[in-house]
Amino acid sequence: MSRAYYKNSISKFVLEDSNSILGQLSLNHTNRSLEDLQKNAWVKQIEILKNELKQVNGAIYFEFQIPRMGKRVDNIIIVDDCVFVIEFKVGDDKYGKHAELQVIDYCLDLKNFHEGSHFVKLIPLLVATNAEDSLVNINEVLKHNEVAKCNKKGIKKVLKVLFRIPKIKLILKFGRTQYTNQLQQLLNLLNHYTKDMM
Repeated sequence: MSRAYYKNSISKFVLEDSNSILGQLSLNHTNRSLEDLQKNAWVKQIEILKNELKQVNGAIYFEFQIPRMGKRVDNIIIVDDCVFVIEFKVGDDKYGKHAELQVIDYCLDLKNFHEGSHFVKLIPLLVATNAEDSLVNINEVLKHNEVAKCNKKGIKKVLKVLFRIPKIKLILKFGRTQYTNQLQQLLNLLNHYTKDMM
């Protein structure tokens, strides 16, 4: 049984009919009396992510269950050597402290209880759809002391900032040959990660 209500490559997700995606999410939802609030949140998430993830290569998961914890993450997006753990707050115009702590907890739970997450870059991202733009402190986000934050139009920008800069740092630290070896190790880990999510 899959840990996620929905999973696909980002390229296929962007092209797939939104009603088909919503149907899969609803079908896998254990509570058959699905609230309109949850359904409407999924509709907005699908719409926003389709717009923001065009021309992004990777994989996407909706409602991914954290092993042993019983919690579900709104979205996990895997791009290059990064795993973005995303909490959506549809309609919110502020970045709530509780929501920030929640998505950091998800990252720590995945790191501790999901074998495939032990050695990948887990990045907490809070999306408050109607909030103002927010600056990203990359070092603090990577240490899980802070979360990356954005509104509905900032997801792609945050993804690009956070999956490009660590690469540059690795090239400077190891040189191109060693960086390639490091990246291959990460890709092998990510292959294990995605298999473990099935």
